[in-house]
Amino acid sequence: MGVLEYTVTVAATAYPRAFQVGKRYAAHQRQFVIFTTLTALLVAGLIIYRPLAGVMLFLLPMICSMLYTAWVTYDHHSGLDTDDHFQASYNNLNRVFNRLTGNLGYHTAHHHRQGVHWSKLPELHARIENRIPAHLYRKSTFDRVLPRSTACCPM
Repeated sequence: MGVLEYTVTVAATAYPRAFQVGKRYAAHQRQFVIFTTLTALLVAGLIIYRPLAGVMLFLLPMICSMLYTAWVTYDHHSGLDTDDHFQASYNNLNRVFNRLTGNLGYHTAHHHRQGVHWSKLPELHARIENRIPAHLYRKSTFDRVLPRSTACCPM
C-alpha cells in the first residue's frame, strides 16, 4: 500500500476503528461517543450559522489534521507487519518532530499502551526502550536540517 492510499484509508477509518476498540472499554467508549457527537453538532452548527467561516476555521483544519497524522504514521508502519508491539512500528526521537506531532515518534510506546496520554509517551518509551530493536529507530528530515543537539536518535 502506498503512502496516499494508506493516508486516506487510515484517516477515513480512524473514528470507526476507535469506536470498535472502545467496545472493550465501555466508560471510555461512552466518553468518545459523547464528545464526538458534541463536536460534530458544534461544527455542524457553526457551518450552518456561517458556512465559509465554519468550513475554513473548523472543518478544514480538522480534516487536515487527521490526514497529516495518518500521513506521518505511514513512515512508522511501512514494511512492518506483526502483532508484536515491540516490532510493529518505527520510532523517531527527534524533539522537534515530537513537539510538532504530539510525541508520535514514540510509536512503540503508543502501541504498547495505547491509552497513555501523548505527554507521557517519552517516559513510557524510556521504560521499554531496552525491548525495542535498534533497527526500529529512524531519523527524520529534522535530523538532516537541524543541529545535532536538537536531535536525539540512538543511531
